[in-house]
Amino acid sequence: MRSFLPVAVMALGLSSLGGAAQAAAVSGFESSYEALQTNCSLPVGLVNECESGIEAYSSALVGGGIALDEANISFSAVRLAVFELNAADSDFQLQIDALFDRLLPNSGALAGGDDDATSASLAGDDGDNDLAIDPSPSGEDL
Repeated sequence: MRSFLPVAVMALGLSSLGGAAQAAAVSGFESSYEALQTNCSLPVGLVNECESGIEAYSSALVGGGIALDEANISFSAVRLAVFELNAADSDFQLQIDALFDRLLPNSGALAGGDDDATSASLAGDDGDNDLAIDPSPSGEDL
C-alpha cells in the first residue's frame, strides 16, 4: 500500500501558506492552474475538460522551462485539491483521480492502488525530465 505521508505533509505545508491553490501554482502560471482546478472540480468540472486542463497546464509548464520537480509539486497539489473538492461525488472523484494517475503518474495516487501498478506505469519513462503525459487518445472511458 502506498504511503500517504508525503502528500499529507505537503498538504499541511501548503495550507499553512494560505491555501493549496495559491501555494501550488507555479509563479507566472496561476491562471492556467486555476483553470485546471476548475475544469477538474465540481460543480462545473468534466472528465474531458479536466484532461484538456492537465494537458494545457503541462504544456505551459514545459514550454516555460519549469523544472520537473517544481511541476510535479504543483500537479500533486492540484490533484489533492480537486480530490478534496470532489468529495461530494465519490464516482467523479475516482474518475478524476484515475485521470491524473494515467496522465501524470508522478503526481501521487490518492484514491488507492498499489505500488506495483504505479511502478509499471513509470517503467516507460525515458528519463529526459519531461512531464509524463500519456499520449493515448482523449475521450476514452475511465
